[in-house]
Amino acid sequence: GGVQHFLYPAEVFPPTDFHTATLLDDAILLIGALGYPEDRREGETQVLRLDLDDFSIRPVETRGENPGWIHGHTTERTDAGLRVTGGKIEPGYRDRTEAHLLDPTDWTWHRLG
Repeated sequence: GGVQHFLYPAEVFPPTDFHTATLLDDAILLIGALGYPEDRREGETQVLRLDLDDFSIRPVETRGENPGWIHGHTTERTDAGLRVTGGKIEPGYRDRTEAHLLDPTDWTWHRLG
């Protein structure tokens, strides 16, 4: 046995503190991040895909009504997609009260209320 370390430059794999990680087929989907204040993008949701075959990380372009710059939330895989609830939203470290669903077949966000 042994330990392998994979290091990525920040422009490829930005800080993802307080994100969720969800197994999705041959990848791990990373949703949300607190990140550094200067890197936060109001009105966007950071979604990254870690490919388990080659360990590459790529941003996922999504569309629809995303939850915004979220962190500290929960993501649950359901038959309909990835349900994102709770957590905080930036700016202002506000509590999130709405749930969102990310459909991984076309990467569209849907607000659930």
